[in-house]
Amino acid sequence: MTHEERVATIQRGVTVLRAVERELRSALPAARGDAPLLREIREVMSLADRLEPPLTVEGADVERTRDALLTGASDAWDDALLARWGEVLAGRGDSGGAAALDATRALLARYRAAEFMPSDAWYGLLDDDAPAV
Repeated sequence: MTHEERVATIQRGVTVLRAVERELRSALPAARGDAPLLREIREVMSLADRLEPPLTVEGADVERTRDALLTGASDAWDDALLARWGEVLAGRGDSGGAAALDATRALLARYRAAEFMPSDAWYGLLDDDAPAV
């Protein structure tokens, strides 16, 4: 999977998460909050908020900077959230949204496994006798 394909996958997932967030917010009662609904909104928002900034990185070495940021951007709770909303969207017949969340979920698992993690040298963690990069 190329860097551009990874970025596009995450971007599609974020777009669907923002749509889910808007849907959840529209279900809130006007006068008072519903604690479980507010928690779900917060979880969806939080994941989207963590995934968006790496997509807009600029400057030198954008690919490895983005990969480093995305490597630590999600956890098992996020995996469960993406799976749950993928199932909800699939149940509603939104196969495109469900597929985007499933692809994002699979890609984030690869990031968590450090598949795209830059080398230690990129972080400046070289041994004294290691060759310079």
